[in-house]
Amino acid sequence: MISRAINELTFIILPFIAVIMIGLADADGSVKDLFYISDPAIASCIMWGQLAARFEFLKGYEGENADNFVLFTNMLRLAASIALILYVLLLTEELSFWWHLSKNVFFLATLFCYGFFSHISFKIQAEVHSS
Repeated sequence: MISRAINELTFIILPFIAVIMIGLADADGSVKDLFYISDPAIASCIMWGQLAARFEFLKGYEGENADNFVLFTNMLRLAASIALILYVLLLTEELSFWWHLSKNVFFLATLFCYGFFSHISFKIQAEVHSS
């Protein structure tokens, strides 16, 4: 189950790694340029949205508390919305260092949460299919 979560994470992250590499090849290769790109914010939005969809799918099964799943999926959607708003802000305005720092920290937290919550969803899914 962990390998499935890592495979999904790799599949999502690879296009963004390619964009970063192309951006660095076009630029002077500065790490500073890598810090200021807005792509990690949209990658975070995609990952939170996928988690919301995955748990939305699981909420209807017997033995699971549907109210908690609704609250949880709404929180995941909120995180995706925050990432999308951050992405739009980063594209439309010249924001300070702290905005970009928060975007990068949010992205790192998203990577960890995506792996963790994917593992949980795959575990629940396996329990449902085995019963």
